[in-house]
Amino acid sequence: MARSHFAIPGEPGGTCCNNHYYRRALYAAIIGVITADCELFRNGVGAIYSALTHATPEGAMPLEMKRGELAAHYQNFALMYLAIIAEIAERQGYRMWDLEINGKTLHHLVDVNNRIIADPANFTRYSGVDEVSLRYRKDNQYFAWFEMYLARFGNSEMEAWIADRRPLYNRSMGGHMTAYFYTPR
Repeated sequence: MARSHFAIPGEPGGTCCNNHYYRRALYAAIIGVITADCELFRNGVGAIYSALTHATPEGAMPLEMKRGELAAHYQNFALMYLAIIAEIAERQGYRMWDLEINGKTLHHLVDVNNRIIADPANFTRYSGVDEVSLRYRKDNQYFAWFEMYLARFGNSEMEAWIADRRPLYNRSMGGHMTAYFYTPR
């Protein structure tokens, strides 16, 4: 089933390589680990290589930025899946947060996301449109991945953003992310 799901080619316009792909890749990576299917795991982790290859030098994800007023939401949404793929790979001994392609790491993608969250006006710089939808900010599930990132790396902006939103839960990422990753400092 995981192989069949991962093999979905995507629609014209990029769903082969955007957040849809990253979500399928997450399932491939974790099922690859659980079933000791190295090829499935490797294919899932390949999403990180794809994201870094296609990202702008600053770390904006072009297919997500094409989403118009929803681009800020989709940059963050894609990072949800990339972050958990990185966590799965890290636990298998692969240093995905250190992976650099064309001078970009996952931290660059996170930095763009943080700039957009800190000041939504930054969004126009990457997306080319003037209006940004901030509806996603009202749904805490979209920030559950911050717990994984913060468990590995300090980031005062991300910590401040989720401090009063905890506990964080996201069913497609595995559930209670705060319970799994949060360590009070």
